Amino acid sequence: MPPDATLIGLMRDTVTTPRQTAAHLLGLGLPRRVLFEAAGLLAVVNGLLAAAAGGIAIPLEDGSGVLMVGPLVWAAVLFLGTLLSASALQVAGRILGGAGTFEGSLLVTVWINAVALAIEIATLMVGLVSMSLALVLFVLGLIALLWSLINFVRVLHGFGGILRSFLAILLAGFGTLIGVSFLLTLALSLGAPTDV
Repeated sequence: MPPDATLIGLMRDTVTTPRQTAAHLLGLGLPRRVLFEAAGLLAVVNGLLAAAAGGIAIPLEDGSGVLMVGPLVWAAVLFLGTLLSASALQVAGRILGGAGTFEGSLLVTVWINAVALAIEIATLMVGLVSMSLALVLFVLGLIALLWSLINFVRVLHGFGGILRSFLAILLAGFGTLIGVSFLLTLALSLGAPTDV
């Protein structure tokens, strides 16, 4: 059965039938420009959520306090982080014998982040009623996201099983973490305003 074409339906199918949904989305052949725009939109929405939450607090290395990162800086870091993550996912998969393209890796990265954002918003809304239910939803959401990501990477790179998909995610995550840390350090060293 083909995946539901609606946004909510596709997000549901991402969890319930991840491989079929991945094949459907990757089969759309979205151009790089559209994927870049989607990554930018997602970063802006996350920046707005950060602004609504009062900013992002990053602990200082010396333990003397926290650094507040404003929504614009956070959105820029998220956008560049998404591109880094997609590149890392492509390279990690290729190292392990996969055949995924950058466009495919970017689609997977953007889509999984979009589903994560939907889960985050749902968790916040449930938290207004019950923090216990919100915590359960958060944990279940993380498990569902990991399962979906493993299967999306499996389809993206044409892996026969989930082990290489999981290893590719670990490698890509490590590379992305280094890249984003470098971006934040660079922004601070160049005197970028963190409260913008």
